[in-house]
Amino acid sequence: MSSRKMMPEFEFIVGGVALVCVGIIGCLLNILCITTFSRMSAQKNFHRLMLSLALFDTLYITTSIILFGVPALYPYVYNNSFYLRLIPIILPLIHIGLTGSIYFTVAIALERYTTVCHPFFKLTHAWSAATYILPICIFSLLYNIPKFLELEIGTFPMNKTRYDFTNKTITTTTIAPEITESLDDDSMEVSSLQDANFTVYDNRTIAVMLERVVPSSLRKHPLYVQVYIIYLNLLVHGVIPLVLLVGLNIFTYKRLRLYHNSLDLSVGQGTLQLREVRLSQVSLVIVIVFVFCHGIRWIPNIWELQHSENQKLKWPVWIAYITHVSHLLTVFNSSVNFLIYLIKHPTVLIRTFRPHNHSTYQETNMNGGDVTTILASKKISCTTQIVPCDQTEFMSTQL
Repeated sequence: MSSRKMMPEFEFIVGGVALVCVGIIGCLLNILCITTFSRMSAQKNFHRLMLSLALFDTLYITTSIILFGVPALYPYVYNNSFYLRLIPIILPLIHIGLTGSIYFTVAIALERYTTVCHPFFKLTHAWSAATYILPICIFSLLYNIPKFLELEIGTFPMNKTRYDFTNKTITTTTIAPEITESLDDDSMEVSSLQDANFTVYDNRTIAVMLERVVPSSLRKHPLYVQVYIIYLNLLVHGVIPLVLLVGLNIFTYKRLRLYHNSLDLSVGQGTLQLREVRLSQVSLVIVIVFVFCHGIRWIPNIWELQHSENQKLKWPVWIAYITHVSHLLTVFNSSVNFLIYLIKHPTVLIRTFRPHNHSTYQETNMNGGDVTTILASKKISCTTQIVPCDQTEFMSTQL
């Protein structure tokens, strides 16, 4: 059996069943992540960034299920006029979720890098989570505004009809919808047509129009395709985050190995040093999964870049297979971040959701050169202030 004939089954299994199942589990995990971190008594910047990442991941997963998963399971959803009009809105939302997910992953890696490699700098500057969150949210929205102008609804004459002169009717033939797209290419053409009967009077036929989602004039402009679709997407969604993630995590990993050999484990597993190390290990695993899942996504884009001079570019079958795998892996990546966190912090759900009257928590605030640690419970409360010495001694004792 040829690869082209196997495509419908492959799309149904990978792009439909697997993507929807992974996406539903991912949405549940992200909702649990949002609930857990929002209920924490002592939130670090890391927790707030993870919460923001979960929000954008949920947006990406939900829109991916609607745009990619549902049509793979039920192709004739394209015959629904309402669904057809959602596509020009859903596709930009996917890119907003994708951009936010990418750069919140970078922000988590940067936050861990400053904590592990430059702890004295972090204490003296005391950046809040808003320093990371606001710029990323604004950039994710502004950068993807052109996406809302790329697709539009067009109408075209119907070219397939069946004449029944006995009943003097014309019955439209339902056309199987065809969609040619990829998440990064965005070139899309979708047909929509409902079964309908039209009466013939005096040899006159009522015209049947076909609705389609087509690229706008902006999307078809060669300069826009070359600059924004290919080169900017390659830099913003590929090269820049990849270089930052690899570089930051190499330095963080080297410093973690040094700290691991020098940590004083006699004070127990609840020390500030060990908690920071565990959070950094979570960040490293998140980045490794991210690089693997998003690396495949760039194969179609690199192929398109190599053939960008061809105005009548025709995508080969193997690119379609990779595109479906890419959609599944990016949804998987957006689904497992909180699961990675739970592997390193298995008791966080118990501590977060147990009744407050039995809870004991520790809150560490960094402000200028002081570290204030607050222990609170129903029976006791104490405050300890630690003023660090010079940077060399601080780095050897704190992490």
